[in-house]
Amino acid sequence: MSGTTRITVAVYNEDLGWVLGEEYIDRIRSAAADCEVNVVASDNELIEHLPDTDWLIGCPLPAATLFEHARSLRFIQCTTIGDERLLEDPTMFPPELQVSLSSRIRAPQAAEHVMLLTLALLRNLPHHLDFSKESGFFPGWDASYPVTELAGLRVMLLTDPALRAAAGRLFRAFGCSINAPDLFRSSGGDNVVTLFNPDELDSMLTRTDVLVAALPPLVTFHGFLDRNRLSRLADSSILVNVGFPAALDESALVELLDKQRLRAAGLDGLCRMPLHKQDPLLMNLRVLVTPGVASSTSVYWERAVTVICSNIERLLTGQPLPDLVPAPVADE
Repeated sequence: MSGTTRITVAVYNEDLGWVLGEEYIDRIRSAAADCEVNVVASDNELIEHLPDTDWLIGCPLPAATLFEHARSLRFIQCTTIGDERLLEDPTMFPPELQVSLSSRIRAPQAAEHVMLLTLALLRNLPHHLDFSKESGFFPGWDASYPVTELAGLRVMLLTDPALRAAAGRLFRAFGCSINAPDLFRSSGGDNVVTLFNPDELDSMLTRTDVLVAALPPLVTFHGFLDRNRLSRLADSSILVNVGFPAALDESALVELLDKQRLRAAGLDGLCRMPLHKQDPLLMNLRVLVTPGVASSTSVYWERAVTVICSNIERLLTGQPLPDLVPAPVADE
């Protein structure tokens, strides 16, 4: 590289007055070696630094604002799923720009959240909690809400490779069989998850008990789980979505649940935010909604900075990045 690489760290919440801790900034500076590292704590500061920024860590600005001011940007490291909203309009991206997803940062905790929602739905937790709240005691067996064991179920993972690996290990520990369409250019499967050609997705859905979705906000995946695909699931199947809300046709989901054409759904956030108390998904006892907290843990930024530093070191030494925005096979 010619000249000094200029890195801007834009990991902050301006409304809360929060910025990434100094101990984490020191680790980033150490990994960045001779690069110039600047830290910003507001949108105005970020806009001021963007014209001279080569690598950007964190991206709280809308894509239109970002690319209006960025002149030499060559790399963006997304640090949260919120940062990844800039991917929704790929037409703004210069061809030389590399963008790294936050998938490796979020995968361990998101996988645990997937298991939380899956087990809660299979054990009918929403129904039991509602019943006990209204009556003061727990119900006995209810044939309308059968309790199902996870062991032996067929799980499909519609996720990025990092979450696929993390969730796959957890489901395997419960005795499930796990498969996944190879939606991204993958180096191959592993001993846990069996990959199949995306062309087989629709037929494989008919043989799925638990469908887990955590797709990135690429335009390719907008409405990916539409009425046609959701209808291919069996009446006894459950759906868990902890990724891009707009990948799911929520209207079709409501209709299938109301007709008992789908057993239950667990959703970490909805397209319609903020939520309304009368939202049909919130009112349905076959649905469990969490407020976009699939990745939230007390060690989030510890893991995030470890990934950030690893990626900076890879960039400096010319090594490939494992979590660049993938090229979906569906685009080909």
